[in-house]
Amino acid sequence: MTTPMAPHAVGSIAPGTSVAVRTRYTGAWAAGFVVDEVMVPSGGYRVRRLSDQSRVTGVFAASEVRRAEGRRFPSQAAGAPDWPTWHC
Repeated sequence: MTTPMAPHAVGSIAPGTSVAVRTRYTGAWAAGFVVDEVMVPSGGYRVRRLSDQSRVTGVFAASEVRRAEGRRFPSQAAGAPDWPTWHC
């Protein structure tokens, strides 16, 4: 049986928010991720790597995800047709 999913829960980090995740190997924080999906009711997160836009396997607990310094790009949410590009 699968767990129902919602766009985001009240008080959670919304999909499309840039985050850092706690690595399971060293416990250090690693930046360069974006919330792809909020798992409700567990409160966990599925994340996507910004470098190659691939979804990371598994679900991260709320204690393993924190907001990253920087901006939130709605187009980074799952299913978005494009990703932001930077112009100098």
